[in-house]
Amino acid sequence: MILSILYLISNFTLGWLFFLSMLDKLMNKSAHLSSFEKYILIPKWGTKIAYISVILFELYLTIIFTSTKLTSTSIFIFIVGISIFNIAILVNLLNGKVNMSCGCGGVLESETLNFKMIIRNICFIFFAIFILTLKNNFTFISFSVLQKGVLIFISIKLILIFIILKELKVIKLSKQKLSRYLFLN
Repeated sequence: MILSILYLISNFTLGWLFFLSMLDKLMNKSAHLSSFEKYILIPKWGTKIAYISVILFELYLTIIFTSTKLTSTSIFIFIVGISIFNIAILVNLLNGKVNMSCGCGGVLESETLNFKMIIRNICFIFFAIFILTLKNNFTFISFSVLQKGVLIFISIKLILIFIILKELKVIKLSKQKLSRYLFLN
């Protein structure tokens, strides 16, 4: 039962993360197109194609994870997509371009590039492999619609906790900058 709950919460959480990321890209199209251009890894004419491809990729992941229809093929597509993002981040970090938005969107958005993003993405890959391993190696109990609703609610709460922790970090950094400014003047 615990593995069944863990499996569903993991799926729903990843599904919601990619949904929020996709939604942010759709709502802030010009900002995301601009961040795609700053990566300078594709020609300017390919920026819109990349933007649409990323949105479709995130839509696919949202559907796959929230419907719990993971297969080896879907995990392979996930790994290839996340690896492409990691390569783009790594190339820019190695070229010294850190003061730009990552273009991740949603909860995962960051105003600066850093190696933590690569580690986070690698963790997502291992997390997805873990979910697939659970699915392939264990028999799960079925849940009613109400029980799945509760698990979706828990997944959303996990994302909200992540958002709150991220904002608290921003507040802490802002307080540190303010105190340094006040003491220097």
